[in-house]
Amino acid sequence: MKMRLKNKKIQGLLVEKNNHYQQAIDKLLAGETEEAKKHLEFYKTASEIIGEYKARRLFLSALAVGIFCMLLIVIMFTTTVYKTDVTLDILCTEMMFKKTEAWENESKFKGKSFYINRLRSIERNWGSDLETSDLELSGDPVTLKNLTFDSAAVIWARLSSGQLKFTGQSTSFSGKFALRSGEVSTGDADFHIEQPAGYPPSTFMFDSENPVYLDHRVELHVIGAVQWKLEGIKTDSMRFEENYPPGSASFRSTILEGAIKLEETGTDFEISEGQRLLVHVVNTDKFYLTEENSNLRFRFRGIVSTLNGYYKGVTKNLMPTWLEYLYKNERLFFIWSAILFIIGTIWSIRNVLFK
Repeated sequence: MKMRLKNKKIQGLLVEKNNHYQQAIDKLLAGETEEAKKHLEFYKTASEIIGEYKARRLFLSALAVGIFCMLLIVIMFTTTVYKTDVTLDILCTEMMFKKTEAWENESKFKGKSFYINRLRSIERNWGSDLETSDLELSGDPVTLKNLTFDSAAVIWARLSSGQLKFTGQSTSFSGKFALRSGEVSTGDADFHIEQPAGYPPSTFMFDSENPVYLDHRVELHVIGAVQWKLEGIKTDSMRFEENYPPGSASFRSTILEGAIKLEETGTDFEISEGQRLLVHVVNTDKFYLTEENSNLRFRFRGIVSTLNGYYKGVTKNLMPTWLEYLYKNERLFFIWSAILFIIGTIWSIRNVLFK
């Protein structure tokens, strides 16, 4: 209320100042010099008062803008963006990823032995269908085609001592095994297959259960896996860790080495052995998992909302801050520079017109 009253008085003084200036001109033209001096004296005093008032207001405005800018910089320096484009390149022994939709692998798996549990159906091209919940095929080689992970699910992939293992929770596995010569083992019987040259191999179309309980998981094991890859999977989160000791509530990292690149800022992070990593994904552009030097090589490109590293009890948020994001993003930097230039120009014009 006091500020409004003061502003009103200053506005009134400004009107009176201009009034006295005009009257001084009129008195001078009329030859009344003494009267003109009185009006000019009022005009001079009023101008000094108004000038001091404007200087104080300008100082307070500049102080407020300065404080606001400092707070803005602190906030931008300490808060991270809500999503960013990243590239991951990880070498590990085990990883977990959560699928967001059904997926079918377009490439083939080849191996010396395959095992899968919790089956509900097995259809054959030669002989009667098999009724068993567990199936193991051994040969050189056994081929797995059209592997499918049905529905949204949690999948663990592990490679250890030459055995590749996929474990699924809240999903079913399906696909087709092809075997020309080798051994077949079920829960009830074992038999040998030998398809003559010129005949197609024996095939086993399988579908697993979709376990309801958390501890009922579908497992697919491959020994001697070659020429395999998983790609094109849509995921919303991933971890690189294992339960250790097995059955405990403790976890340890499975990462051997790796690198992270924040595409929008150009920032690179090296990931050391033993570091844990938690990633929440907004959109997946590239998902590629294969074998490299008896370990898993995982490559990912996409938009993430969480990128946390854990090492020796210390948690680090690897997402870029808003200050880094704006500084490195040339397009945004240009836009903000243009906005500030326009604001500065308008302010300068205002000062000239309303001085």
